[in-house]
Amino acid sequence: MNFYREALLKHFGVLIEFPRTGKRGRPRKPKIFPPDDLKYAQVVKIRINGILKKVEKKTIFGKDIEQSEISTTLIERQNLTFRQDNNRVSRKTIGFSNLRSAFLGA
Repeated sequence: MNFYREALLKHFGVLIEFPRTGKRGRPRKPKIFPPDDLKYAQVVKIRINGILKKVEKKTIFGKDIEQSEISTTLIERQNLTFRQDNNRVSRKTIGFSNLRSAFLGA
């Protein structure tokens, strides 16, 4: 099973226990099912020698997901904003950084 599928099921899944049948043998194990309203898709970018060759969009959960709705722009914008706002995270050298100067605009 896909790693993302398992992680999503663990977080959002609904545990369903099966009723006993009255027959001999071991009863069925409870199983985790995704909720009906869960929609999740994945964008896979295939690069060859650093050049983008193909973009695949895979539906992991949900039905009736438009291909145009599957996009990574929101999370990429959030990551860029985080990197720009928090220079301490992107700094590659360990050194002194004055915390007050970041807030005072100096």
